[in-house]
Amino acid sequence: MNNLPEIFFDTETSGLKTMFDQLLSAFFLKEGFIETDEVTHLDVRCSMELSRLPEAEALIVNGTPLPSLIQENSLYNGIHEIVQFIDQNTPSVWIAHNASFDSAILSNTIYQNLASPNLYPFKTNGNILLDSLMLTRAIHAFDKASGLEIPLDAKGYPVFKLEKLCEANSIPIVAHQAEGDSFALKDLVKMMQNFSPKIYKAALSCATKKNAAQKLIDQPYILQRLVQNETLV
Repeated sequence: MNNLPEIFFDTETSGLKTMFDQLLSAFFLKEGFIETDEVTHLDVRCSMELSRLPEAEALIVNGTPLPSLIQENSLYNGIHEIVQFIDQNTPSVWIAHNASFDSAILSNTIYQNLASPNLYPFKTNGNILLDSLMLTRAIHAFDKASGLEIPLDAKGYPVFKLEKLCEANSIPIVAHQAEGDSFALKDLVKMMQNFSPKIYKAALSCATKKNAAQKLIDQPYILQRLVQNETLV
């Protein structure tokens, strides 16, 4: 299993449009967190840029107080703090739930504020971006006997939202807050590592594009099956 340190993170935003909506807060939790040690975590909160209008629903969900939209640190300073933290902790395994959204928000914020020439810091210089949402789905699909509880909705379909997964597995969570979600995410991922180590190891390997491509080459039965299906059609 990879020996890189693990860092769990979450973002809260002014909406769900990654190209327009803005980062409001971000929390990064490094494994081995100590409450008084400023090096092992980063808590960033940003004011709202005047050129953007936040979605009311987003503010209700994440509980952002309206005064903080003008009283917090600037977005420019906040994203530079995040870039510095990433650089200081490279290489690491960066873990988020629905990581494609969080990483896209941060990449766009880096670009919009000219914070770094590297727009994809979680996937370069030896860093690995791991999506715990995809990890949970993989365990549900390939290791149903792992012991991980997957909640169901009213129609009997599995639910993979972080808050629901934590509730089903008795993990305390302060939902929809970057800090609370990060702590709960760490507990959930540690549980998945213990319950399904093989799936976790495979997910970590396939999180790297080169390794994922090599796995397709090493196990071409997937492609063969697709070709067979096309032939039958």
